[in-house]
Amino acid sequence: SIQLLSSVVEASAVGEQGVDNLTLNTVLRRLAQAHAKAGNDDKVPQVMDRMVEVFSKKKVNPYVMQTIREQAEATKARLAPEADKTRRRRRTTSRK
Repeated sequence: SIQLLSSVVEASAVGEQGVDNLTLNTVLRRLAQAHAKAGNDDKVPQVMDRMVEVFSKKKVNPYVMQTIREQAEATKARLAPEADKTRRRRRTTSRK
């Protein structure tokens, strides 16, 4: 799913191709979630920072941009525990 979501982001981030902005927002947050579940801790903040960057370049309404920034920060905070759980699960299963 990471690869598919990434391809949607790439197609949509530049120009008029790809999905609409609401869908792109959802895809980027799902991509961050997929990385967290896969244990790619470093990718979560990168994806959320990319979301802010993409919409900033699209020059969306300043109020919408503020909401996007808040969503990015909330997603980072929410997924940090998810990444920790994945790491702990891997450690306990590798010890068996």
